[in-house]
Amino acid sequence: MSNHKYPRFDSWGGMKKNTTAKCDATGCDKLAIKRIFVQESYMRGDDQCVKACADNAAIKDCVEFCKQFPPEAWK
Repeated sequence: MSNHKYPRFDSWGGMKKNTTAKCDATGCDKLAIKRIFVQESYMRGDDQCVKACADNAAIKDCVEFCKQFPPEAWK
């Protein structure tokens, strides 16, 4: 069993330069610059990801970060 606290950040990747994808955060219409993966539990099948703009990607607390996104945004 893992000693980690969940949810926690897993990894992130940049979006393509010519993307038109918008940030998935509630009420945000900015251009997404990162796809951020979050671990929901110790089971790797429970990992989720969202697209985030620079402002939302800068949030360092994972719980606060997750609150910015509606349930339907998680993939």
